[in-house]
Amino acid sequence: MDKISTLLSSLAGKLELNKGIERKKAVDDWEEIVGPKLAGLTVIKGFMGAVLIVKVLHPAAAMQLRLRKKEILKKLNAKLNNAIFEDIKIIFRDKIVRRR
Repeated sequence: MDKISTLLSSLAGKLELNKGIERKKAVDDWEEIVGPKLAGLTVIKGFMGAVLIVKVLHPAAAMQLRLRKKEILKKLNAKLNNAIFEDIKIIFRDKIVRRR
C-alpha cells in the first residue's frame, strides 16, 4: 500500500497543482523582477495556464511590459529553473490590450 503523501503528490501532479504553486512562487518576486517603479504600476491578476495576467494602471506600464516581455518571462522562468510561463497578457481598465 502506498503512503498517503505519495498518493497526494501523484494527485497534485495530475491536477497540475504543482505548476500553480510554482507560478505563484515566481510572481511573489514581481517587484524584484520588474523593478519597483513598474511593479507600482501593475497588479498581478493571476494566470491562466502558462499565461500571466497583469493589470496595468498606466499606459506607460503597458508599453514597458510589452518591450520587456521576453526579459520578464526569462526571469520568471529562471526563478524555478522551469518554463512555467509562456506569455504575459496585459489588462488595462479590465480589458486585454491587443496589438493592432
